[in-house]
Amino acid sequence: MMAAKMTRNLEAFGRLVIPKEILITCDICANDAIEFFTDEEKGILSLKKYIGQSCKFCQSTEGLSYFKSSLICTSCRYMLKSHLKPV
Repeated sequence: MMAAKMTRNLEAFGRLVIPKEILITCDICANDAIEFFTDEEKGILSLKKYIGQSCKFCQSTEGLSYFKSSLICTSCRYMLKSHLKPV
């Protein structure tokens, strides 16, 4: 991956707009959780998409169980079962 260098101003409330090109490159969408990392010695702030323990479909953190390699919550499991047609 090629490094991107862009400059943005910090807003009065401490908000920062991440350029759309970077969001697309990093597969970050609206409402995704973001982790912040700092290196005080070098003065670096790093951001990374947080991939934690949550449902693959609705990002719920309750009632999770694995289906193959994906976590799915009870509600989404129920919805998936109700949409399946018998073979």
